[in-house]
Amino acid sequence: MSQSAPPANVPTVVVALKWHVGDTPLPLELPVPAAPVEPPAVLPALRRLVDHVVAHSVNELEGTGGTVSCKEGCAACCRQLISISDIEAHAIAETIGRMPEWRRAQLMERFTAAERWLTAIKPADDIIEALNGAERRDFAIAYFRYGVACPFLEDERCSIYLERPLVCREYLVHTPAERCSRVGESDIGVVPTSHPSKALFRMSSIDDKRTETRVPLSLLPYWLARHPRTFKRAGGGDWMMRFVRSMEQADLDEEEAWRKARTALSPSDEAVT
Repeated sequence: MSQSAPPANVPTVVVALKWHVGDTPLPLELPVPAAPVEPPAVLPALRRLVDHVVAHSVNELEGTGGTVSCKEGCAACCRQLISISDIEAHAIAETIGRMPEWRRAQLMERFTAAERWLTAIKPADDIIEALNGAERRDFAIAYFRYGVACPFLEDERCSIYLERPLVCREYLVHTPAERCSRVGESDIGVVPTSHPSKALFRMSSIDDKRTETRVPLSLLPYWLARHPRTFKRAGGGDWMMRFVRSMEQADLDEEEAWRKARTALSPSDEAVT
């Protein structure tokens, strides 16, 4: 089932956004539920937003002679440390709940195997802490060497492709595909885009504590068992405004982190950047 719009029997309102990809405005009209809902209900609109943003970024890449090297059956990225938001975590739990019992059982076996492999190397709570800490990138490179596939990967294809997380939708590369199996060892050219997924990590808490929540997809059942669903309800338009504010805050935080990093450089370091 397509997830590009709310179900037909749900009253909607249309939210008009002028998203920016670099300096280029991207006008969008996104249908969202009109009534108060929990934030997972606006994920179809956010997926649609990301799909438009990525399509624009790919067109810009191709306009400069570049090409996307990702193709069906190429799944090295599905063995990376995939971090999703708390909103997506509970939405994916719903997706799993709608599966036939036999398929759900197979999937949970893969989650159990992934958790067993990972916790033999590092306790689950430490993995979650590393994912939400300052050393996230270094840990992500180390994680890739474990070779633990996303439990939703079946025959080298995503089994929830239409409902895949925003971060997965955003990730496309334009360098040779074989480099993707050597994360941290070779240069991988990722298609530049505005990465709306970074707003989703803080969207449910932007009005409270403005913190990010990153959930390792491979440890989804472990995380869900310790974080019950406690979302507030708001109109779909209100959630979209929170998403925009979250994006603005994420951009400001990135700018501040970059400023601090530049300030920390010695003159000799800065000369070679």
